[in-house]
Amino acid sequence: MKQLSTFLVILFIVVVSGCNSMIITPELDSGSYRLESYKAPVTDIKMDQISLACYQGRVAVWQQGYRLNPEQTMFLVKAQYRHFYALVEMQANLAPDNRYRLNRAIEKDAIDIWIENEVTGERVAKAKTVLLKSMPANGLKISRRDCQPYI
Repeated sequence: MKQLSTFLVILFIVVVSGCNSMIITPELDSGSYRLESYKAPVTDIKMDQISLACYQGRVAVWQQGYRLNPEQTMFLVKAQYRHFYALVEMQANLAPDNRYRLNRAIEKDAIDIWIENEVTGERVAKAKTVLLKSMPANGLKISRRDCQPYI
């Protein structure tokens, strides 16, 4: 019985350590770049999220990051903070073969959103400041028509 419990403990440790080493950074295709969403500090309640609202002319459903082509210079960014939201149109000429991320600063009822180089932390797009609005009771609805300019 003791040998079985020792085996199970060792097996558990191997599985956990193996899963932690499987975190993979997505590859970049030559001539493309990657734009990652804002990653809030890990808490019990996820209250802070910034990601693309549109991807290739459609409503974005993936909340992590996207591989994009340099021709894509206009972005609609969705920010959610507690029960508030903001939609921000951003323009940036991002260089291929690089990784970027959305970032933010919140002060009272306003949010600053910018794009920065993921490696250096250098801002590559001017920060946009907008007022946070109360989230509609039925949630934020973005239509495909809203996304047409962001192909």
